[in-house]
Amino acid sequence: MSSSWSIYVQATVFDYSIEFYSLALNVPGVDDVFEIRGGRRGSIPVATPIKPANIPLFGVCAAVDNTVYYIGGNPVKQHSGCPRSLPSLFSFDTRSHSTKRSWKKRASMHNARLLPKTAVVDGKIYVMSGCSHDPQLATKWAEVFDPKSGKWSCIPPPSPLPEGYGLFAVALPGLKKILVGSYENKVLHFFDTENGRWGQVDQVIARRIPCSLKPVAVGTTLVWFGGCTLEGGCKIHAYDIIKKTFFVGTIWDLDKALPLECLVGTEGNHGYPPLLHLSGNLFCLICVQDLPFAMQRISLLHCVTFCLSDLVLGAGRGFLKAAVRSSQAYVIKTPLRIRDAVVLR
Repeated sequence: MSSSWSIYVQATVFDYSIEFYSLALNVPGVDDVFEIRGGRRGSIPVATPIKPANIPLFGVCAAVDNTVYYIGGNPVKQHSGCPRSLPSLFSFDTRSHSTKRSWKKRASMHNARLLPKTAVVDGKIYVMSGCSHDPQLATKWAEVFDPKSGKWSCIPPPSPLPEGYGLFAVALPGLKKILVGSYENKVLHFFDTENGRWGQVDQVIARRIPCSLKPVAVGTTLVWFGGCTLEGGCKIHAYDIIKKTFFVGTIWDLDKALPLECLVGTEGNHGYPPLLHLSGNLFCLICVQDLPFAMQRISLLHCVTFCLSDLVLGAGRGFLKAAVRSSQAYVIKTPLRIRDAVVLR
């Protein structure tokens, strides 16, 4: 039996505006064969962009139930020089079938933020960092939005602040915690959303995670994409924060789903390619393949789902297998870059 999800992809286009693409992701059942839709055979659907008005650049996305939220950023026309961050929050109800669907402005954050880090636990959006030019950074570092009440609340910061290169925040929904780390820190911080307290995990892990990518979490295991070559294929990595065990493996059949050139050399691009956790051991990787045509540039937006299996433990290290389950491609006008993506369950 197949399963389906809705994916919303955020892109920046060449005129420095924001577009979103709504994609229906259909994954075949475990007994079905690997399926390619578009890209290599068959017709390729065209993805119609959602073009929100007055949405700032350099915000980030979060999803709660059937609503996509867009948080922070800087004024759209101010794309050069020193950016000015904004405290804005917009929401988009994906259930509305009105032809006038639009992004609605919601209650502003207490603090302006540029490219903040987000995590969703129990239907609340936790927003951290993004106030790097503020002298009162510690007191303004984090806050939380409750969609039911429509209000923001400040939360205490960790000590010391986990600022620095490659900062990330990952929700651990089963534990009702948020894990925060950065490439420059020697510890992982975790925030308990039930008692509002911070703790630390004494270990060095973040230096193994590419500083441009956000990992996802399954239980107590962090998973991230990184390391792709034409000769060696593309790697998937995992780390169990309790057992302190690393895993690494190759995503098999990825070269059948898309040209690996789309992913080679992408490390260092902020947030690209987005990796999404769908359910269980099933994940989705989002990337763009440029296809220059005669009079205009066209891209293929690839959504590749793969599953992890067969974790083989060693002495503090393990190996895993990752295999592509399905691949779907959509025609889009070439964006400047893919910025973010969220999955609606």
